[in-house]
Amino acid sequence: MGNVQVPLLHPLTDDLNMFCYRVIALEDINIQPHTEAAIPAKVVDYTGKNGWGIIEPADEESIPGVFIGKVLTKLTNETTVVPIRIVNVTEEKRKVLAGTDLAKCESVSFVVCPDFENCFEESTTRNGIPKHLAELYKSSTKDLVDEDQRNKVLDLL
Repeated sequence: MGNVQVPLLHPLTDDLNMFCYRVIALEDINIQPHTEAAIPAKVVDYTGKNGWGIIEPADEESIPGVFIGKVLTKLTNETTVVPIRIVNVTEEKRKVLAGTDLAKCESVSFVVCPDFENCFEESTTRNGIPKHLAELYKSSTKDLVDEDQRNKVLDLL
């Protein structure tokens, strides 16, 4: 009322990374029935610092029967093209038009590894086997005498 101005930023921060941005489809895409796809999208007007952002569905469903998954993505101050996970749960093909509002993107202050204790540990063993498959390799090759067969199991893993 009158000539009252209300600042839109929280008084404790003037960080441009705290905004919420629209995420739009970059190109026309047809999504087949009961299909999931990763499609290219653009974060509109992002001018913040390089960092991380969480992309999640907009508050309303933009295309009936089509749902958007949450994605943690890297944001840059260049044109930010991001992958969007999208699923069509209907019986009909759905068309996503270029420029359609699909989701919103909010920057995040930091990302924490769920298993912080093991987050920075070496993820493979000495012979290149992922640690979580090392026991499987050991039990699968214990009776193999031929080195070539053991190498084939290693290649498979």
